[in-house]
Amino acid sequence: MISAAAVALLRLTIVSACAAVACPLAAGAQASIPTPAPSASAAPTDPCSGDTHLLAVLNRPTIGFSACAEPRGRVLAEVGYQNQLQGGPLPTVATQYAQPFIRFGAGDRIELDLIPPNYNLTHPSGMPRTVGFSDSGIGAKFEMPPSARSIFAIDTLLTFPSGSGGFSNGAAALTVNLDAAYSLSPVFGFATTAGFSSTAGSLPSGSNARYFTFLPSAVVTAQFPGAVQLYTEVAHTSHVAPGAGSRTILNGGVQKLLGRGVEVDVELGQTLNNAGAPRYHYFGFGFGLER
Repeated sequence: MISAAAVALLRLTIVSACAAVACPLAAGAQASIPTPAPSASAAPTDPCSGDTHLLAVLNRPTIGFSACAEPRGRVLAEVGYQNQLQGGPLPTVATQYAQPFIRFGAGDRIELDLIPPNYNLTHPSGMPRTVGFSDSGIGAKFEMPPSARSIFAIDTLLTFPSGSGGFSNGAAALTVNLDAAYSLSPVFGFATTAGFSSTAGSLPSGSNARYFTFLPSAVVTAQFPGAVQLYTEVAHTSHVAPGAGSRTILNGGVQKLLGRGVEVDVELGQTLNNAGAPRYHYFGFGFGLER
């Protein structure tokens, strides 16, 4: 017979692992939840389930995507704000909001996504501001049957050239992500996304051209009592435009559950290289709301 202490330890391990494998936004990001009484029959077998499952399901605020699909019958809205400052001879401030991403649990480990347009404002020092909307689109995710410590998923995103002049790709873009997450311990988790994208952008001549880019990312998370999660992530884009170079970003932040279905987050990020252009750093915050 399993002792009450062993059952309690087993439950704590599984619940912590669920939150520790979070990766979504992104875009995407992850609050004080009372711990239920120990019960072997109530312990979650799915790393994406449990009272703190929102920490694992959210894409926000990381660049990679979570391997957890939104549970059946649930709706998750991820929104945020980002302010970016690029240095160099012409310092430029770029602001983005509300970074919307809406996820619908359509079936058992099946999710459908809606990607509304994002509003952008760019202000080079001493020059007029440029404003407009980015492209909108749809998406879907299929989560593989999970094990006790690992999760795998595939998701697709399709955007359409519906945005404003300087903020639209100018053509449809398709991205396919392979997502994985693994619980290293009751506290620490690791997750990665390997993204492959066929998109479009402007050439120096002003014409539009299609190009392909590889979008890998990796994140390490640490969850602490009180449903607080810290993370650090590195993400790479093999090409930022047709014929252009690569960009690597290092970011980190904190996520906090304010209830079973409400999460807030704060993030700081810095480019390590920026396709030959001056580096930039950014500050962002946002939240996830699940119903």
